[in-house]
Amino acid sequence: MFNENKKHREEKLFDFHKNFLTQKHREKLETGWGRKFYEEIFINIDEKIFSPMYSKVKSRPNFPVNIMISLLILKMKFNYSDEELFEQYNYNIMFRYALGLKDFEQYYDISRTYYNFKKRLLEYKEKTGEDLLKKMFNELNKKISMKYNISNKEERLDSTLIWSNIKSMSRLELCIETFKKFYKKLKIEICEKEIEKYIGSDSENYCYKLKKEEFNKELEDIGVIIYRYYKKYLNNNEVNKLAEFKTLENLLYQQFNIVEDMEIVEPKDSKDIKSYFIQSPHDPEATYRKKGKIESKGYCTTLIETADTENIFNIVTDVDVSQNIESDGKILESKIEELKGNDVKTIYADGGYDEQQVAKVAKENDINLILTGFKGQERGNNKIKLSDFEIKEDSIIKCPYGYEPVGTKEYPNSIKVIFAKSACEHCEKKDICLIKKGKSNYYMKVKKSYLRKINILKSLNDNIKNKAWKNRAISESSMKQIKTCCYKDKIRFRGKENIRIIIIFRAIAINFGRILTYFEKAYERSAFIVKENYKNFENNCYLGDNVSICKKIILFLKKLISFYNNFLKSLFLITMNKKNIIFEI
Repeated sequence: MFNENKKHREEKLFDFHKNFLTQKHREKLETGWGRKFYEEIFINIDEKIFSPMYSKVKSRPNFPVNIMISLLILKMKFNYSDEELFEQYNYNIMFRYALGLKDFEQYYDISRTYYNFKKRLLEYKEKTGEDLLKKMFNELNKKISMKYNISNKEERLDSTLIWSNIKSMSRLELCIETFKKFYKKLKIEICEKEIEKYIGSDSENYCYKLKKEEFNKELEDIGVIIYRYYKKYLNNNEVNKLAEFKTLENLLYQQFNIVEDMEIVEPKDSKDIKSYFIQSPHDPEATYRKKGKIESKGYCTTLIETADTENIFNIVTDVDVSQNIESDGKILESKIEELKGNDVKTIYADGGYDEQQVAKVAKENDINLILTGFKGQERGNNKIKLSDFEIKEDSIIKCPYGYEPVGTKEYPNSIKVIFAKSACEHCEKKDICLIKKGKSNYYMKVKKSYLRKINILKSLNDNIKNKAWKNRAISESSMKQIKTCCYKDKIRFRGKENIRIIIIFRAIAINFGRILTYFEKAYERSAFIVKENYKNFENNCYLGDNVSICKKIILFLKKLISFYNNFLKSLFLITMNKKNIIFEI
């Protein structure tokens, strides 16, 4: 049964902090990160959002949701393991203060509750499709934005590849591990001799002992065994519902060519193995992608954050996890309608998001898409570049020296521009030009996407370009913050949904970190202002010898109040309290 947590607002007769801590320790506690987390994050978590996860029938009340959510945020903030998290929860006063706990008696052993909550969160999303965590994240962002007047008219986004917590396997290892996982689920006590060599040993060690010429034979053998067990349990309603059986079935048809009538199972050619095929039985959703020289087996994480220069700080407004085979353009396209609903007017992104359909959808939704950092082969400083040509939409009008093309042939994704032989043959720059010599004329082939990119860059003025490049650099920095929970780009978790949940908590932790940094800097600024005001007050305290005592007192009090008002203004930077107290005489 769902029950909202209100205990943290109750005052206790025997308060641990007041009764057992010294004044110095209490002051440290009041000014530490724990109180700021409690005020900015903990009390703003809307627990009612998660009420559908619990029974409506009167029963034992749930563990406080805001404590459980906060634990997961702090885990990602400090990059704790579960054991370290439980240790901090049980014995760290500052940590418990952040969770609204004022003593050490409440909720001691929470390990089972912690894992059950994560499991319940995953199961509810899978069962209903409703994303409660994302809803809570959006509500929390709205409260932060309203409190600090953060505008989301301009936003920037970037993406990065994250390895799932799986090892890289050969095709033989993959087949053995997948079969082993399925076979263990069957709980067969007596193992057949034919498969004992696969079940009884580690797949990596088994493959390591094989000679190169033995691999294909072993791959055929394991393929036959997988096919036999697949056919055996295909019509078994208890077994064919298992996730392990479905993984085995997908692997079988991805890795082998099967002739059903003759029961022939042959390994597919390595050229026929696709990037979206299963990479590990422990994370069947993970896919393979090679981006430049970087290989990744896992997922793609996309981050969107505010980018208005007038904001006192910017916050992460959205994160998403998708299969790494999805293009950046398609990911952005799926987000545009949601961004429009949030009143976003401008989006900054890099050249990887440049797709014609994305630009079209952005324009239809009145969103200004500004792209930078286009990819392409660099040409020397002395060579003529494509941007030197006069371009209009998807066609080239003139070369850099004023010659117009005599014809243009259009293809689905490119164009062929033809120039007269008389124009190019005697040109001094033909050796460093993109135009090539043909049989009867000169020509150049250009992708339409390149022309579109050049049109975008030429349409931007210097101020917008500088702003776009600055936003791109900040986006790179934000992606590094997201990946602090990874080691060499590998996260400690498996499964798309599980990783997505972790990334959302990491995004909230980043936002809290930015609030904390802002207040630390504000404190330094205000301390400097107070110091300067006090110096001015000291210098102006001397009133002269010929002034009456009464007038001296009045003038002194006026100066004292002036100093006090300046002090309040500086203190406002720290407390964000808009009710200024002004004294007058």
